[in-house]
Amino acid sequence: MKTTIKRLIIILLCIFTIIPFFSAVHAEEGDEETRTIHSRFYVLTTKETRTLDVPFNKNWFDRDARIYSHDLCKLSIGLATAAFRPNAADEDHSTADINLRKFLSEADFVDLRSDDYEKNPGMYTVSTVMGHQRIGEGENSYELIAVGICGQGYLDEWESNFSIGDGKIHEGFNRSAGLVYDRIFGYIASAKIKGPYKVWISGFSRAAAISNITAARLSEADEFGQANVFAYTFATPRTVITKYFDTYLNIFNIVGKADPVPQVPFADWGYERYGQTFYLPAMETDSDFEEKRVRANVVYKELTGIDYWYNRDANNLLRDILAYFIEICPSAEVYANSIQNNFIALWEDRSPVNILSRLIAMANDPILITEKNRGEANMLLNYLLLFAMDWLDSNSLFSRWNKNASLGANILQAHTPELYVSWLYSATGGPELYNEQQRYVTYVFDYMNEVCLYKDGNMIESLPGTHIFDTETAEEIELIKESDRDVPDNYQYMDYIDNSVSVQLPRDMEYEIVVKADTAQPVTWVEANYAAGRQAPLSTTLRQYTMDADEDLFIRVKPEMDDEFDTTKGMKKEALYESESDLPYSYTVLITRPQTARVSWRDAILWAIGIATSIISLFIFQIVFVVGKLRHNRRIRLGWIPKGTKYRALPQLCVTVIFILYVLMLFDYSLFPDNKNVITVLKVEIAVLSSLIALIGFLKRRNMLSGFITIGVALLGIADAITANSILAGSLLHIAAYITLTFAYIKEEMPGFRRITTWVIMTGIGIAALLSVKGSFGFLRVIAIVYLAAAAAMVISSLVLPRRVFYGSIFLFFAGMLLMYNQINGTTFFSHALSLGFYYLAIIALATANTRIIIPKLVPEMLEQEAGIETAG
Repeated sequence: MKTTIKRLIIILLCIFTIIPFFSAVHAEEGDEETRTIHSRFYVLTTKETRTLDVPFNKNWFDRDARIYSHDLCKLSIGLATAAFRPNAADEDHSTADINLRKFLSEADFVDLRSDDYEKNPGMYTVSTVMGHQRIGEGENSYELIAVGICGQGYLDEWESNFSIGDGKIHEGFNRSAGLVYDRIFGYIASAKIKGPYKVWISGFSRAAAISNITAARLSEADEFGQANVFAYTFATPRTVITKYFDTYLNIFNIVGKADPVPQVPFADWGYERYGQTFYLPAMETDSDFEEKRVRANVVYKELTGIDYWYNRDANNLLRDILAYFIEICPSAEVYANSIQNNFIALWEDRSPVNILSRLIAMANDPILITEKNRGEANMLLNYLLLFAMDWLDSNSLFSRWNKNASLGANILQAHTPELYVSWLYSATGGPELYNEQQRYVTYVFDYMNEVCLYKDGNMIESLPGTHIFDTETAEEIELIKESDRDVPDNYQYMDYIDNSVSVQLPRDMEYEIVVKADTAQPVTWVEANYAAGRQAPLSTTLRQYTMDADEDLFIRVKPEMDDEFDTTKGMKKEALYESESDLPYSYTVLITRPQTARVSWRDAILWAIGIATSIISLFIFQIVFVVGKLRHNRRIRLGWIPKGTKYRALPQLCVTVIFILYVLMLFDYSLFPDNKNVITVLKVEIAVLSSLIALIGFLKRRNMLSGFITIGVALLGIADAITANSILAGSLLHIAAYITLTFAYIKEEMPGFRRITTWVIMTGIGIAALLSVKGSFGFLRVIAIVYLAAAAAMVISSLVLPRRVFYGSIFLFFAGMLLMYNQINGTTFFSHALSLGFYYLAIIALATANTRIIIPKLVPEMLEQEAGIETAG
């Protein structure tokens, strides 16, 4: 017994002796296990800086890079988000690379090298931080090089997104990737890092595209190879046109199905991404989306402070906008030749004037905008207008607008990094998160009583129709107002679009749609099938079926896109009308086009310009009126003009209105080049106002010069209005006006030999220039010669007349020369604005020559001359 006790004591002593040793060993191994590092980044949704806890274990890099690791994926999005530039409001933003440096330092990377974070960036600038660490011991050890690329907080680097080029690889991304590739090898040399090497690279959005191309190049380099290049990219735009894109098994691109940014450059242009692409869930494509969303919401709410909502309306509208864009620009070559430089210029100068001028330039590009796609171009810009209006209108097209989130998050929620983080951190592995199902269908119904949606035999959603019919005559008696239409917040699939009911369903299981009608009436519906990542529908079909009273229509929606149709009374084939469509855009064309047609982008721009011009003009008019009134009163006090003389502001007001009409005409010409009737009306209004100003002056002066000026101004106004419809008739009237004015000027003072000689020389040079112009102008060349001679005579004979008469004449001459130049070389927006501006300045100068809108400072000696003359201001 004693022996047994002694043995037990010995065993216990041994155990207590060994425990500390094992504890020490365990602690040492614990340093090699997973620990937490931190990624600090700016959350776009709520505009706050948050910190993400990121699991890190350097032993994860021991594996073959071609094997997907969800742990590495979560670690990589930590690297990608830490690489963002910090927000300026962040308390700790002493350097732009501070968050990435801290992240890599926490992960034990050393010899950190930063490039271009503090640089004033250009189009192809790319900001990076690199570091390295030795992992393993002996022959199994290797150097892991981490490469973080800035993917948010861009400055002018974002400009390279537009530089696609017309080659086989995105030009902007490729040039930036070349910089990163060279930096990696330069870093290895400068830090004297010895192999073997492994590289870990990641990025978000633009940085993802650069990482994608860089990783492909590194995978082909002898120093690395696919097994040693760990590349995880997020929200990755397409980068390359090649049939071998999926041979890079070590590059993993994580893309949101509803994210519009990874969809460009377009698959329709032939672009793909290097490597394998895994897709995050979307309401449009995944029947189990809500179940997955609940898990993602836990992370999302922790990062943003608000619940994860889903703005399907914005996703659909963005998809339709891109679909119209593809119709206008069907290839990368067309984009490179007609759009690319304009987009780059818009980014460099985002002023309203530049934006408008670039849009007009693209709208007038005959290669880009053809007769075939002109309607689609207008619809695209109408959609952009609706998008802008939606932000301003609370009762708008987007019922899911979240007022607690930023503007950017509402428009591009699917592209926010916090959403990507939430999805990735909501799952423990890839299989429970990703799937290859990308197809979905949208049904839009019109003229029915009710639409019900069934899943697994249970009704899950239903909405009443927007039309009320007479049960006896089947005639529509009422349209339910939008304010009276209620869509529950928890509805995932059904909604109202204009006056129709829409049902959007994933193509991953069977659903049943039941359409009810109380009266005998035709029911119209559109079926549009889509695939995530592509804008144009796979197919679009318009159907119409004449239903009997109390008859229900059944639509069985199947994953294979072979939907079945039937009714409670059996479908009568003769009552069904079907029309297949190959239109490259969505059901919106067929259903909501009337709505968008009511709001034209051109009309909206014209209205905005008109309102802005009117406000500015009236503001200037008020200043001039007040100053003129004060000067008028001062002259009365000084005795320079008789007491009781009235201050008349009518000429000033007329000039203000002429300026407003000029601006409206200018932009109407650019936005509606074929709308000659409106332009003619505006010109007639200017002609009436300028003639009124001249007539006021004639009634004050009642001399021959003012009388002929009034006739000349009237002729010029009529000529201008007629020119819009007939250049020949307008030119003849212009010549008549010039002759009239020349006659009046000669009557005031006969020109001498020098002025006549000058006129001969001017006319001779002008005629020689006109005769040298190549082209078949016919009788117009003769008219131009006479026009030039008359205009030159008018200018020469006005040299000794009052300044306003001379300026009016010289402006008319320049306007005429610009008009000829435009006819010969073609009219641009600038040349048209210049010639029209000179023309109306000339008319105003002549018309106001006797109304004295701006009266020079009078002296007492002039009192007798000015006595009895009513001042116009």
